[in-house]
Amino acid sequence: MNGGQNPLPFRLGPGALLLPTPLVFLPFLWVEIPPLVDVPGHIAASAIAAAPSGSPLRDYYSWQWALVPNLGGEVLIHLIGAWRGTIAAGWWTSLIATALFTLGSLITVRALNPRGWHGLGWAMLFIYGFPWLWGFTNFVLAAGLSLLAFGLSVNLQGRPGWRSAILVAAQPLAFLSHAVGGLILPLLILAEAFGSALDAPDRSPRRVIGQLAAQCWPLAVSAAALLAWLVAAPAPEHTGLAWDMLGKLDFLI
Repeated sequence: MNGGQNPLPFRLGPGALLLPTPLVFLPFLWVEIPPLVDVPGHIAASAIAAAPSGSPLRDYYSWQWALVPNLGGEVLIHLIGAWRGTIAAGWWTSLIATALFTLGSLITVRALNPRGWHGLGWAMLFIYGFPWLWGFTNFVLAAGLSLLAFGLSVNLQGRPGWRSAILVAAQPLAFLSHAVGGLILPLLILAEAFGSALDAPDRSPRRVIGQLAAQCWPLAVSAAALLAWLVAAPAPEHTGLAWDMLGKLDFLI
């Protein structure tokens, strides 16, 4: 994939890439609970999980961990809550998710269009559009991890060992954070691999298949993570949670 060439005589260096990033986080200074729809729910779940045995919360609510591909925010809030408190944990989790999405977007732009530096500052305006308008902390977190891993994988095409290691580690982490946000990563990898194969001078079937296999074999980890979840996840009648596979296809399509 190639974002085109810019006639400007210089490229965006790694240091300059990070310059606009702090500006994205200024709105967090004015809120205690970020206006994501599900943040109060994550905070409440963490408060219930952390409540002592004599707490009134235990009289009306219960909490149990379950292996579902929607755990990113829950895990972060639980870990940070033990250090900073539950409300602050919701703030920090939203900040971390936004930071990952921002950094992943910047690194992806850097990887695909290294001379397109002039558009990055304007692009930061849209960080609070999609996916924030969806209001799902876990999706923002998983999509950020997917973009970050994808951008790094493009930059590491010349170092296949490091590229494969990053993809193998990132896929189950992103998938368990949020299924749809995590599946963005294999979709991006497939699209980039097919685009590179079609752009190559030699488009013989043998070469294309070999190139796709070399670039896409780490994606087997996504299939393994999905299979492991389907096998190990508790039954819906025990947790009240059911996976709406057909309802998710509209986004992936």
